[in-house]
Amino acid sequence: MAAGAKAAEYGMEARAPIAAAVLRSLQKFDPHHLTQEAAAGQELAAALEAAMGAGVVMRSDLGPMVNEDAVLAIILERASISADALNVVPCEATAALGMLLLADHGILTVNTHGQPGARVSLRLKPTLDALASVGGVSAVVDAVDDCITKVADIVTDENAMKTLILGDFA
Repeated sequence: MAAGAKAAEYGMEARAPIAAAVLRSLQKFDPHHLTQEAAAGQELAAALEAAMGAGVVMRSDLGPMVNEDAVLAIILERASISADALNVVPCEATAALGMLLLADHGILTVNTHGQPGARVSLRLKPTLDALASVGGVSAVVDAVDDCITKVADIVTDENAMKTLILGDFA
């Protein structure tokens, strides 16, 4: 049982259709696309850094990351409240931000589409198609700013935060 679970974790249980899909993906791989997307990610990181301040935005190879503690601090500043007056933890702040980015702007984040156990920081890994579909780098920066303000507006309302993060199941 444990050996089978570990094998599945390493992808050793790939069935024929999955293996065929992997092969087709590898056959279509073009490193130029990855280079373009990495450049777009760096452009987005620079724009977010200009908007959020130096030292707030970290960069991965494919795009910007904002630590969950920094996201919560920005939300608290916007809401003009102290951390002592709040029952929200950093991962809830980034989850709420991710949900609004998706619902209001169609922007996917690791928070809404990452794997279980993934980091809870705000991470954006833009593809060229995705950037174009939301209006470009400046539109993404504006969307992040807009959604931070929306989270700040409800961050003290426990029911609103629960509903935003969990939907009607809250």
